[in-house]
Amino acid sequence: MKMLKTLLLLLVLGLLLTTCEKELHSPEAEPDVSQEVTPRSEDITLEANRYILQGDALSSSIESIRQQFPALEAEESGYLPQLNMLFAASEHPDFVSTMEGMGLTVAADLLIESPQAQGIRQISADEAPAASGGEDDTFFPLLWGMDAIDAPEAWATGQRGEGVLVAVLDEGFYLNHPDIGPNIEQSLNRNFVNLNDLGAPFCLIFDECDPFDPSFKRTGFSHGTHVAGTVAAVDNDFGVIGVAPDAKIMAVKVLSDYAGGGLTSWIVQGIVYAADNGADVINLSLGGTRVRGSGPGSNLIQQNIKFYQEAIQYATKKGVTVISAAGNSGVDLDRSGSLEFYPAATPQGLSISATSPEGWFYDTSTDLDVPTSYTNYGSSRIDFAGPGGDFDLRPDPNWFYDMVLSTSGLSSYYFAAGTSMAAPHVAGVAALIIGQNGGDMDPAHVKAALRKSADDLGKPGKDPYFGQGRVNAYRAVQ
Repeated sequence: MKMLKTLLLLLVLGLLLTTCEKELHSPEAEPDVSQEVTPRSEDITLEANRYILQGDALSSSIESIRQQFPALEAEESGYLPQLNMLFAASEHPDFVSTMEGMGLTVAADLLIESPQAQGIRQISADEAPAASGGEDDTFFPLLWGMDAIDAPEAWATGQRGEGVLVAVLDEGFYLNHPDIGPNIEQSLNRNFVNLNDLGAPFCLIFDECDPFDPSFKRTGFSHGTHVAGTVAAVDNDFGVIGVAPDAKIMAVKVLSDYAGGGLTSWIVQGIVYAADNGADVINLSLGGTRVRGSGPGSNLIQQNIKFYQEAIQYATKKGVTVISAAGNSGVDLDRSGSLEFYPAATPQGLSISATSPEGWFYDTSTDLDVPTSYTNYGSSRIDFAGPGGDFDLRPDPNWFYDMVLSTSGLSSYYFAAGTSMAAPHVAGVAALIIGQNGGDMDPAHVKAALRKSADDLGKPGKDPYFGQGRVNAYRAVQ
């Protein structure tokens, strides 16, 4: 009965999300501003009976452990030997105690809510200005973020990310969008959103359960497609251009477009998959803000941060530079008390805050590096800043030009704002650096190159809003 209630609740949630999505992304209606993450401490329906198991017994006695599952009404949803993790679901009251009795640690498999970029707005072709600056892409003049990081100057040196593979872990993707499809390595696409674990009806209704199909199944704005376009939209005579237009994209779906987010197990598996399949950079424009100590167990959040830490450390040791959005809660992470934002909280990766102009439509020479109204910040947590866009001018009719324009619809383009938009700018610069180095580079050396070339904004040295600086593509490849 409990599982049935869970399924019914998720079905209603999915239908509500579909309805809201249509309202939010209608080009005729002014979209609402929504937060990418919201601090909260309550339990989530998806988490009530889902677990991550670890311990030496997994490697030595995994078959014995699996033999206990039928009696405990447990279902295995994945096994990650690289990190010695087993993922399972069970409503049986003795599941946890039995697994602990076999020498395993048992932690809740927490949900990260799906990222929702701020103030989304679609743009039509008749709103495109005349191309300028030597670039022939239709919307290039609106890409103030490329100007902020001196991307055209970097391209002029010949560095465009050739030979570099960037894994974008996100919601679904429009895999055949004309501006990113040519750069997607279709054979490497994967989907770790396992709605089979929630019951067969979800796969039948939502069509998200094919492990080789990470496509976006709804209409309108696609967060994953927007992020991928900022990294590596191709250089052609229409649309936009990415920071590293010759880099390749590995599309990895780890967040459900319907069920409201992604489990730690899905995201961790996606990180390991990307690392094992040749990614040079991983972009994580996702995250969750939680209260430490919430839920079942006083160290619930720390346990899940540990899982992300192990996955990102695994990727780093395999030579992958991992870049994470810092979050959109406007929180001072140096003084956040019991709040934690992860996976950006893990020290092995790079945490990215967001910058923006104010009134760019009216004065294109304005400062492009104002910290945004929503970005998380803190000297101890922010590594670098990147263009993320803002919406402070609302309801001015030209407010949306301060946001980041990228690929998003089936074959269309949207403005959006968020640290989700800032992170792929940095991922693109990292791809340029790695490409200049021959397509292979230790993450510590990538970070050092980013630090050496970043524009030191705010107070000298490490800054709460800019970290070690706002990245600069041209200086990075000089």
